[in-house]
Amino acid sequence: TTGRGSSLTVNVFEKDDDLVLFAEIPGVKKEDVQIEIKENLIRLAGHRTVEYAEKSSVHRVERRNIKFDRTLKLPIKVDADQVKAEYKDGILKVSLPRAEADKPRLVAVA
Repeated sequence: TTGRGSSLTVNVFEKDDDLVLFAEIPGVKKEDVQIEIKENLIRLAGHRTVEYAEKSSVHRVERRNIKFDRTLKLPIKVDADQVKAEYKDGILKVSLPRAEADKPRLVAVA
């Protein structure tokens, strides 16, 4: 696991032969999220911009602009063409189907 910028909280679950990844990215617009897949690596990158009203007086700042960039090594190779991502209520869900070439095969004994 590698990362730059703010930490990105993720959970990865195995479901049948496939994986499902959940990431918490509250306040991030879906168009500001980038997902890259290559074999058994997934990269999640993006940013959140917090804007304030012009000429406003700021008394406390706890929500900040963030950038995240995290790469995770997965325990399986993924079929990148079949990956699906959904984003709702600050939670990113990425369905990661196992590549056919990575699935175990039965070998008949002659």
